[in-house]
Parts: sequence; structure tokens; C-alpha cells
Amino acid sequence: NKANDFLNKSCEVENKANAMKNSLKSEMEMLEEKSKDLENEMKSLKLEKQNFELKQRNLDNFKAELDIISTKLTEEKEVLANERQSLNQISISLKIKEAELDNQNFKIETKTEQMKQEEEEIEMKILDLEEMERIREQSQNYVKMKMKSLE
Repeated sequence: NKANDFLNKSCEVENKANAMKNSLKSEMEMLEEKSKDLENEMKSLKLEKQNFELKQRNLDNFKAELDIISTKLTEEKEVLANERQSLNQISISLKIKEAELDNQNFKIETKTEQMKQEEEEIEMKILDLEEMERIREQSQNYVKMKMKSLE
């Protein structure tokens, strides 16, 4: 009876361990999927930043051209001054957008680091489960030996 009870408890432990292992595997797959999503989002943000930098360079070039035109065409000074003001507002808006993108990049990097830590924790849990499995197998072997010795 004690051996049967022990075997039953051993099976229960094995079932719980398998359930935990499956749960952790599912959680790890979900984290890997989230990691891929974050990587894609990071790539998208990098492309947006490159696009912004190109727009910024184009804007800087355009501002230089406006300065040359304003010195040559004094009669259009007021029109060019208004355009320059608009460009400055665009530049400020773009700088704000760049700051927002930098903030988003930081958040993504922070989240990626957090996910790496969670992944490490999951790996430790899997190692613990594997150790429990090894102990369970040793226990079963011990019970089998005892059963044979009792026979």
C-alpha cells in the first residue's frame, strides 16, 4: 500500500511537472513571439528615424537655399521670411517627433531587456523541472528496487 501510495504521489508529481513544463514552454513561445514583434517594431522605428534624418538634411539644405535667395531677392524678403518661419516650425515639430521616437526606442530597449530577464527566469524554472524529473525517476527506480526486494 505504501509503495502504491508512493507510486501514485510520484505520478502526481510527474503530471504536475509535465503540466508546469508545458505551461513554461507555452509562456516561452509567447515571449519569443513578443520579442519578434518588438524587434519588428524596433526596425520600423529605425526606418522612421532614418527617414526623419533624411527629411532633416533636406530641410537644412532647403533652408540654406532660402538664405541665398533672400540675399539676392530683397523684394521677396517678406515672403521668404514667412516661409522660413514655417520651416522652423516644421523643424521644431520634427525635433519633437525625433525626441518621441528616441523615447519609444528607449522603452523598446527596456522592454527587450525585461523580456530577456523573464526568459532567463523561465530557463531556470525549466532546469528546476528537469531536476524534479530526475529526482522522480530516481524515486521510481528506488520503489521498483524495493518492490523487487519485497517480492
